[in-house]
Amino acid sequence: MYKIDGHQVELEYREYRFEKDFPMFALLEGTFPFPKPMGQLEFLHFHNCVEIGVCRQGRQILYVENKIMDFQPGDICVIPPYAMHMMRRHPENGDPISCEYIYFQPESMMERLGMGDGLEQLKWYQRMKGNYVLSPGSRGADISASVGGILEELRKKDSHGRAAAAGYFLILSAALAREIPFEGGALPEAYYQREIIFPALSYMSRHFSQPMTVGQLAERCGMGREQFSSCFVCLMGRTPIGYLRMVRLNHACELLAGTEKKIIDVALESGFSSVSSFNRYFSEMFSVTPSRWRKETCAIPKKGVGHSAFVPAQSESSGKMNHEEENA
Repeated sequence: MYKIDGHQVELEYREYRFEKDFPMFALLEGTFPFPKPMGQLEFLHFHNCVEIGVCRQGRQILYVENKIMDFQPGDICVIPPYAMHMMRRHPENGDPISCEYIYFQPESMMERLGMGDGLEQLKWYQRMKGNYVLSPGSRGADISASVGGILEELRKKDSHGRAAAAGYFLILSAALAREIPFEGGALPEAYYQREIIFPALSYMSRHFSQPMTVGQLAERCGMGREQFSSCFVCLMGRTPIGYLRMVRLNHACELLAGTEKKIIDVALESGFSSVSSFNRYFSEMFSVTPSRWRKETCAIPKKGVGHSAFVPAQSESSGKMNHEEENA
């Protein structure tokens, strides 16, 4: 478990899927609405790609690793892969929130453009250590222009738009490389440490409904079970099976809020072996039964990539693994 502003929050991994021939997509203004303001923080998260956000309206607070920054209209945020982060409405903000986001895998984009070899100086995303927000007019006019260009071209949804967006991507990479000078040496600690358990996180995010063991997850990361378990708890704040259960409950909440499926079907589709175990774990995490949670929760319509819209009750950090958790 992690804490921000005195609140306990969960840490989750979000894996975004990209087209092989164009590993970039955007969440454009009007594509998805922000959820209603909530009384407490919910999830820190990190993912397998770069995220660049543009604030159009509404003041927010951006948390990245151990940094807390204002995110205001006109600002651009740049989040490297594997960096823990989240957005929260600023307590003094009364305006609606409106943002646009670009997600891309820089190395895959470079490879697509025939620039996969060399060019270490363009790998700015591997050495970011603090300057995650660029304010309008402060520096980097090329960054602002190229981000705007990518968004406008992806709005067109055609092959010509993609080609133009790829051109802007190269300009953006060079501009960010100037902003974050190449110094060599080791990658930032958070980057390479979370990368170690990426194979297990990726497998869980894709196959959460299937049975799996800690040993199988450890093997995917090239580690022994004990080493993997210790590393996972250190990085994620809970055991591998405890995290897998949270992923399953996350999916169950999406089904409960967005479908009319029966509880038993939600349980089985989410990877639980029985309704009784599903009800028990759901109640432990959210302090309410699945049926009651469904009645009290309104689905949030989304046209783009969706994220869960629920707030978990405080749950104990599962630093110890019991026999029940060895298999799930």
